[in-house]
Amino acid sequence: MLVAAAALSCYARSNDVEQAILSFPNISAWEYRPDEAVRSANTLISAGQNLACAALEKVAKTGRGSPNICHLCRLVFIPKSSTEILRAPMLGAPELLPLNSMKDSDWPHMPFAIVDDVPLSMTLGYSLGGRAERPEDYLAYCLSNGVFRTKPFAGPTSNTASNALNKILKSPAWKALKWKDSGVGWSYTLSEDYAREMLWKQVKNMVNRPPQ
Repeated sequence: MLVAAAALSCYARSNDVEQAILSFPNISAWEYRPDEAVRSANTLISAGQNLACAALEKVAKTGRGSPNICHLCRLVFIPKSSTEILRAPMLGAPELLPLNSMKDSDWPHMPFAIVDDVPLSMTLGYSLGGRAERPEDYLAYCLSNGVFRTKPFAGPTSNTASNALNKILKSPAWKALKWKDSGVGWSYTLSEDYAREMLWKQVKNMVNRPPQ
């Protein structure tokens, strides 16, 4: 009976982790909610690496929630040392910010910015001209090059999310962005005001919409 109970408990936890993967919020700042992202990530962190990664692999094989898997990996894996950076999943070019002026060292968690334990989305989605990286390949990369988090994120509130976004918008990394730029064979002009407006949507979502 004890063995059966343990098996049922493990099965229930596995189902909870799979549901957390599938319920990860849309990455677009227009729809994104930091609190829902943290809820999903913390479910995986609390389950531990073995169970969480098994669930990520299982969901990847079904073809469901592919971006969710990559985005959750981005949150539940950290670099092995403070001098290293885990690369972002190759899902396309994140839309909204001027990527050509963004240094990896300034934006090490793209497509997120994590400030005071609050993971904020910094994109409206992706522009993709080829094939996106398979989620199972990005998971394998994170397992080889990163460390699974053991400490859950603090549960963000609209106030902590607002404070975190304000810090981003006042940071040297933000001030270094070039909203009009050009090079050999390319040029762009983006609106900083529009970017700010879109990024604030995720904070407003926490105020105006109940969690899913």
